[in-house]
This record gives sequence, C-alpha cells and structure tokens, in this order.
Amino acid sequence: MPALRAYDTCETQWRVGAGGAVGLDYTACIATLTLYLPRWNKELPTADLTVPELLDDLRTIEQAMLTGMAEKAEKERQQRESEGHE
Repeated sequence: MPALRAYDTCETQWRVGAGGAVGLDYTACIATLTLYLPRWNKELPTADLTVPELLDDLRTIEQAMLTGMAEKAEKERQQRESEGHE
C-alpha cells in the first residue's frame, strides 16, 4: 500500500495553527517522498511510483484525517457544553 507508506513517512509533517492541524507541509512531504521513492521503487518494481501520484494519495488521506479531527473536536466541544449545563 504505497499511499499508506507515504502517509506514514510524512505523518510528522502537519502544519498546526491555533485551532489545530491545518494540513500537511507539502514542501517537507515532497522532499521526504523524493528521498524515499528510489528505495520504494526498488522494493516494489511493478509499482513505478511517482511523487505526484503519491501526493494525490496523501491529499486524500489528509482530507480524511482533517475531517476526522474536526468531527472529534466538535464532539468534544459538545460534550464539554453538555457537562457544563448539568
């Protein structure tokens, strides 16, 4: 699963603002993927992976992660509000 491998390699490259994670640092991800790609293509010669393809996959995973983080934050906010009103 090249996409998950790419995410696992770039998972420490989140940009964070006052409200939490805002997205992956693509510059760092491109540099990281460029570094690892030759080795991955040797390990999976039939995959013929490219940085643009992996970035597309990373963007899909990133969106899912951001959605999940937002949903979790909203549930926690609602829980705090309900606990405060009891």
